[in-house]
Amino acid sequence: MTDIYTSEVLMQLFVYGPTWDGNLISKDGRNRLVEAGLAVRWNGWNQLTEEGLEAAVAGGMAAKHWSDKRWYKKAAKLT
Repeated sequence: MTDIYTSEVLMQLFVYGPTWDGNLISKDGRNRLVEAGLAVRWNGWNQLTEEGLEAAVAGGMAAKHWSDKRWYKKAAKLT
């Protein structure tokens, strides 16, 4: 299993907020987040749970080396 704390779907839901099914990077990645209790699906929308938000902040700090700095910048503001 991919490390859930560096999941691109976790980053997407953290940076962009609730996201429509058709705009998700990966539905499989979303399903792993839902199974782990880090995201929920409702009526075609996907969003992070409170635990998912905590994981996203931790993951964002771990993503400092990524070329796309949006995740890291948002997480850094919350720590």
